[in-house]
Amino acid sequence: MDTRWKPSVTVAAIIERDGRFLLVEEETAEGLMLNNPAGHLEPGESPAQGCARETLEETGHRFLPRPCSASTWCGHCAIPPATT
Repeated sequence: MDTRWKPSVTVAAIIERDGRFLLVEEETAEGLMLNNPAGHLEPGESPAQGCARETLEETGHRFLPRPCSASTWCGHCAIPPATT
C-alpha cells in the first residue's frame, strides 16, 4: 500500500479590471454557478503556472501571475477592453 502523502492543491485567479471581474459559468447539481477560474495543480507545476494554465483553459485569456508579497500573487490578464 502506498502511504505517501498526495496533496491536492487548488489554485484560483481573481481577475478584476475597471470594477468588473472575470468569472466562469459552471453547471453544478444546484444549477448554474459563477466561479473564479480555478483548478488543481498538475505534477511539476508551480502555483503560478497552474493558475495561468487554468485561467487560459477555462476562459481563453492569458493570465500572468506575479508575486506581490510573500503569500500573494497578482497579475495581468490579456482581456480586450469592454465595449459600451
